[in-house]
Amino acid sequence: MAFPFLTRLNVIKPLVEQAKRGYSNIATQIMNNPMDYYSELRRRIKRDGALAGFPEFKESVETLQETLCSSEVKQIVKTNPSLSSLYYLTQNTLFHLTLNYKTVGDNYPHIPPVKSPYPYLPTILGIERGLEFIDNCVRLTYTDIPDFYHVKRYGYQMFSSYNCNLDSSIIYFPTIEPLSLEHFTKTRQVPIGFMGVSIPATFADAYYLSPLELYHHDSNHNRRIKSYNDLFIQDEQCTADEAYEQFNQFVENIVKPTTFCDKQIAKHEMYVRQLMEVLYFELFREYAIAPCKKQIIDAFLHEPDGLESFEHMIDDSFQSDQFDSLRLDNNNIQSGLNLDQLAQINRRAIQVRYFFNKGPNFITSAYNKLINNYYHGFDVHPKNLPPINEITPSLMASAACRILNDVNGSHLLNHQNLLNLVTAPGLLPKYPGFFTKHPQRIVRDEENSLTNKPNI
Repeated sequence: MAFPFLTRLNVIKPLVEQAKRGYSNIATQIMNNPMDYYSELRRRIKRDGALAGFPEFKESVETLQETLCSSEVKQIVKTNPSLSSLYYLTQNTLFHLTLNYKTVGDNYPHIPPVKSPYPYLPTILGIERGLEFIDNCVRLTYTDIPDFYHVKRYGYQMFSSYNCNLDSSIIYFPTIEPLSLEHFTKTRQVPIGFMGVSIPATFADAYYLSPLELYHHDSNHNRRIKSYNDLFIQDEQCTADEAYEQFNQFVENIVKPTTFCDKQIAKHEMYVRQLMEVLYFELFREYAIAPCKKQIIDAFLHEPDGLESFEHMIDDSFQSDQFDSLRLDNNNIQSGLNLDQLAQINRRAIQVRYFFNKGPNFITSAYNKLINNYYHGFDVHPKNLPPINEITPSLMASAACRILNDVNGSHLLNHQNLLNLVTAPGLLPKYPGFFTKHPQRIVRDEENSLTNKPNI
């Protein structure tokens, strides 16, 4: 099967391929020692604020710089002269992130703007600019590449990265290291939010995401994690550090030992533990809940098609009876800027509406993803998951039962109850796999310029 748009999304390769030069594996180092790494990163931000030096971001910046210097990018800029000034500005932004400062003489009046290269917030935003330019290079060259999805819907969520001085803030962490489920489940105790920096299209959450799409996709996950952390802190009336210590106890004493796999474990037991890892990923990353017993038990007790949080952009023409028509095949709600409506938008008040609507239990969602290519692409075959033909409802229920027992909730739901949740009917997303996340309904709306709907 041919996927021309994917080939085109991959047309720009780094000058020095990431796979050949290797990684520092900083994300894995954080996973192996999350509390100490978090303490060090938070210490820097408390001391120097948004301009704290983060040398860990060097690899991401260098990857972008190498890509911009590649013959592929230079040829695209040469073919599209209108890109020349943006090309220079993008290179200039990334270059300025790498500067050191040296003062001579005690009486020099000007203080250097930063103490060291790769200042935290400017680097996060500079990387975004670099990814934006590379994304646009490919899109200007190949016009049939699917449009943005996450950028349209959640671009404003990047604002959360500005608020880094709060004790409960997520520390955004761009990385070129390929990330596994474990990177997210084994670091959930600390508010370090990994942000994928990848030049080729990356398969994530059932779709191939372009460089900028992946960055915004991860940003949206990170701000949701902060929300559930803050909810725990509020409910428990504790400090952020006390919360992270409690989370750490849960991950270290429950999650890690019960999902650990080695060659000595029998195949069936390995499959159960691998599905437990998937369920923890669903809880901690997809639903973003905190690693604590109360929030996990609440997730188990979520009724199929019960209330779940959503958000979408609306204007003053929105009518509640239009809502059902905004449901997309991926179970999300239609949202995002429609350029055809820009003139009208400028004359209307736009709001982001936060609300509850129907959504599946996390167990139902996880099973639906496993059997519908959420984790598998045509060239992506995860090694740490059971073969699809081995993932039965009963095996999934067994994995869920283990987790429920570990949070002292086995009296609430038995194996049959959990089996019913695995295959519960309701509003379940359809995962096409293989294709960039771009629902056809949005395509039709843009072509028809449906001004009677709040597709803002």
